[in-house]
Amino acid sequence: MKLANSVALLKPNQLLRLQDVLVTAGLAFEAGGDYREIFRIEKHKHQTGVQHRIYCKLQNVTGAEIDALLWQLTRKQG
Repeated sequence: MKLANSVALLKPNQLLRLQDVLVTAGLAFEAGGDYREIFRIEKHKHQTGVQHRIYCKLQNVTGAEIDALLWQLTRKQG
């Protein structure tokens, strides 16, 4: 399952948490930090389920996959 498709399975509170994590990772990236560490920490907070799979995938994403995920998030919110 693609990363963007996994987002459709999240509950509203899980979606909000994912958005917060993405913002935090973005800030870490812009500051020159290790944004993948943010995803690793979240992966260990959620040992099973969709959230775990999403954070596992986010540790190794490409720019195109991030774009697809962000499109999915904005579509789900609108």
